[in-house]
Amino acid sequence: MAKIIACSLIIKDDFNNVLILNKRVKRGEIETWSILNQKIKGKEIHDKCITRCAKENLKALVFDVKEFKEYIFNKETDESIMVCTGEIRERFILDSKKYKDSKWVSIRNFQDYNFIECEKEMLKDFFAS
Repeated sequence: MAKIIACSLIIKDDFNNVLILNKRVKRGEIETWSILNQKIKGKEIHDKCITRCAKENLKALVFDVKEFKEYIFNKETDESIMVCTGEIRERFILDSKKYKDSKWVSIRNFQDYNFIECEKEMLKDFFAS
């Protein structure tokens, strides 16, 4: 089993739409969309990492957190990213220092947004399940 170094959270609603976030970028960088993700601190378990991530970036609590899939990040060092799904049941307040926008997307229109390749794969797998 690979060492989990980060966690990603696919936040979904009752209609299977997914919350995506537009990261702030420096001048000259390409603007991308992403799902919520966070590096694991020390010996933290991925459940705690996800809770901390949602609290820091969305100022909201995540409910019904379930493990979705583990993705290999680096085969040489045997590191992986744990992807979980969850729901928020309240309005969230986006951390304006890290993100500039958020949207709910469905299986029909998530391909219209610019994601890094591994996150696009995660969303494809989620919508296929």
